[in-house]
Amino acid sequence: MRGFNLTRDFPPVGATDCHIHVVYPKYRMASPRAYTPKIVRADAARQMMDACGIDRVVLVQMSVFGADNGAMHEAMAELGAAARGVVQLDGRESAETLDAMHAAGVRGVRINLHSTSANDISAATRRLEQTAETCMTRGWHVQLFAGPHVIMDLQDVLNDLAAPVVLDHFGLLPVARRGGPEERAVLALLRGGNTWVKLSAPYRLDGGEDETAVAALARDLQAAAPDHVVWASDWPHTPAHSGIATEAPEEMDYRPLDTPAMVQTVARWFPDAAVQEQILVANPARLYDF
Repeated sequence: MRGFNLTRDFPPVGATDCHIHVVYPKYRMASPRAYTPKIVRADAARQMMDACGIDRVVLVQMSVFGADNGAMHEAMAELGAAARGVVQLDGRESAETLDAMHAAGVRGVRINLHSTSANDISAATRRLEQTAETCMTRGWHVQLFAGPHVIMDLQDVLNDLAAPVVLDHFGLLPVARRGGPEERAVLALLRGGNTWVKLSAPYRLDGGEDETAVAALARDLQAAAPDHVVWASDWPHTPAHSGIATEAPEEMDYRPLDTPAMVQTVARWFPDAAVQEQILVANPARLYDF
């Protein structure tokens, strides 16, 4: 195991990776799409969990499958009580379908504005409000993947949504340029009480290779809303791509990252065991109803 020494005390029992993906070949990917990922099933996810000392995971619908959540549901069934899901919807689902999703472990709906560069604020507002109405009746949340300038433009909308909002991947805040208006907007959202943030995938951030700067950003976000911060690996680390959808994009390799070492970043960012427990266990248990 490279770069990680599993101890009895870390990660704590019940530790949760709040953002992973699966890809099964029998489910048709959307076309056009931004990229084509390689196959990765629940058995590989279980191996990753064992290697990292992770007990629970949240499966997040990949943009390439659109609203066909079949692969995610199959993996949730295989992983059982250790898994929850965040789906993508097309708005045509019946109440019975949504209830069945809840029974299967779904606890959120993802809106991805970043992977496809869909940044029209008016359209995003309508989509967020409609999705929040669906979520609030089942105790779900809205998971938003968007660039920081889009989050800033949507600040008032996100504050007023009928359901909680979870920002993916540090809100994509630029580590290389701290303290800007986008960061101030994210911090204000966290303090407002309706927004959560995932400390995940720092490699996606501008300047994310600077671990000291990433740690400082993580601590500032956690200080703004200690009860509304969770951690995730973004395994199996989807490839970098242009975000431009094409009819048949070539299959791309995942990023060759050391996932077990990523878990240890939580211990380095937050040496206090109580804070580690909160981020890895208590907060995810509340958000995802474990």
